[in-house]
Amino acid sequence: MSTSDRDMKTTRLGKEPVDANGHHIIFDKFERTAPRSDERFDINFMGASIAHEFERNLIEANPNFDQDTAKGLKASGRSTLTDTDPTYPYRDSEDYFEWIDLLTAIDRADTQFTMIEIGAGYGRWIANAAAAIKRHKTKRLRQKLIALESDKTRFAMMTRNCKNNDIAEGDRQLIRAACTPDGNALFMHVNDSYGNNVWQDPKFAVYFEGKQTDTMDFTDGLGRKFTVQKVPAVQLNSLLTENIDFIDMDIQGAELDVIYSSIDAMGKFVKLIHVGCHSLPIDSRLAHIFHLHGWRPRRIFSSGAVNETPYGKFQFIDGIQSWENPNFD
Repeated sequence: MSTSDRDMKTTRLGKEPVDANGHHIIFDKFERTAPRSDERFDINFMGASIAHEFERNLIEANPNFDQDTAKGLKASGRSTLTDTDPTYPYRDSEDYFEWIDLLTAIDRADTQFTMIEIGAGYGRWIANAAAAIKRHKTKRLRQKLIALESDKTRFAMMTRNCKNNDIAEGDRQLIRAACTPDGNALFMHVNDSYGNNVWQDPKFAVYFEGKQTDTMDFTDGLGRKFTVQKVPAVQLNSLLTENIDFIDMDIQGAELDVIYSSIDAMGKFVKLIHVGCHSLPIDSRLAHIFHLHGWRPRRIFSSGAVNETPYGKFQFIDGIQSWENPNFD
């Protein structure tokens, strides 16, 4: 246990160092306030602003979802439930562990915190990072925040979200693209539910050749009309040209192929990664890849299962894997 851990009189829940309130000690290194709402925004415990228009309740976005599981969740995965002490995030939620990993990565940064959010949506986690950097109790860090989002509508939201959270243009790089193993363009239904229906198809590519638009209307075999947008893509390797303190990845099932194609470059440049996983086969194969390349697991929770965590037992929607690169010990 480090000197700082002893100073905070920590105990442990399994491998997790916790404070007197039973929360991970990393939260004690940041100034926290109770979340609040006004007519335009929800402001979370770290001071990041989230416009009401950016999110729907999960059950509204997916009416067939189990209502008990969806209670208190937004379609982005954000929990609106609060802990007994509202200056902490809700423990029985997937984003509790995302917060731990993000804040840990910030705390470990030297003079600049560099982050890539892949599958960023409206840029929730780069906004959380920018807010948290301002609230670290002892460090004053520069920031470089890179975010990829494929959908036009959500990309526009992300641009506005950065302005709402006072993230200077010089501190951010927003890329409207999907992240793929080969960098080839993808196709997706316009305004689909958080990127769940994305595909590669040479037959669709033909329709867009020579056109000045990246959006086209089609009709399926049953006469139903749908709109498809062509999405540019980048390889993760192309973004790994300097040390990256934190990658936050949520790409709806493509995580296995992207990480497999980039694991060597990640070993050179990435310190810590948090991945949302989307099936049990992906869970097991992804863990095998990281283990094979010498990464150290922080935590692994299975997709779509009831997981026992150090903070409580609850139903997960996505799975969670977070890994540390021992090359940066």
